[in-house]
Amino acid sequence: MRKFILLWVCGVVLICLVLVRPFVVKMYRLADHGVASCAILESTEPNNHETVHYSYEAHGKLYSGHQQGGAGHPAESLTSPFPSGCGQFVAYYLPENPSISLLGDPKAALRNEETFIAIAAFIFPFLALLGWSYRYKSFRDWLKR
Repeated sequence: MRKFILLWVCGVVLICLVLVRPFVVKMYRLADHGVASCAILESTEPNNHETVHYSYEAHGKLYSGHQQGGAGHPAESLTSPFPSGCGQFVAYYLPENPSISLLGDPKAALRNEETFIAIAAFIFPFLALLGWSYRYKSFRDWLKR
């Protein structure tokens, strides 16, 4: 049982390391230090994972960005009107590097990613180990030693 738990913990850690890619790190930084700016929707690509192209102003300079919608984060939610009523949309950017941006609320996007990572990290290794121990007698015997 100890080997099973140790392998499961290693699987959880490995999946977290793989899934916490630069996008999640970017969202953490934007959630903590991001500055909101009115953004202009430039174009959408509904057949390319709902990609949205936008532009925004930071420090008196115009920047552009693009982002994919998709499950749990559809293009409609990315392009919902900015709450201040500026008539456009919201992009969050990092003040120290305004070219790093995210359309929509970075905290909501981060919660969505964290939920997916947690589910994948905790369930997949457990199911894989159960499957291997059921399928391979030598693995099952090794776990019992």
